[in-house]
Amino acid sequence: MEFPRYTSDVYFTDWDAGTVKKMDITFTGAEIAAPYNRSFKIDLPNLKLSSVEAPVDTGIIKHPVEFNMLGAAAAPAGMSTTKPFEITVINRQSANVLA
Repeated sequence: MEFPRYTSDVYFTDWDAGTVKKMDITFTGAEIAAPYNRSFKIDLPNLKLSSVEAPVDTGIIKHPVEFNMLGAAAAPAGMSTTKPFEITVINRQSANVLA
């Protein structure tokens, strides 16, 4: 990930401490039927910082960070998976296509 502006040293502090993070990324589309919208969600329950930078450059300093996606011993609050990632999709199909 790359943050467009360096504003804090929190990622450096967390990297040094070995603090793990969690993240979810959700893309939401048009409404299918009330109250459901098309969506694509990625849950990442256990992210360990592997690289944090604040490269010195002319102009605004960008802040790139890299994570390793790991499995978790227990699902963190707000997530239901212990796998390195889980993808949930809501689309036009009303039945589970994998069943």
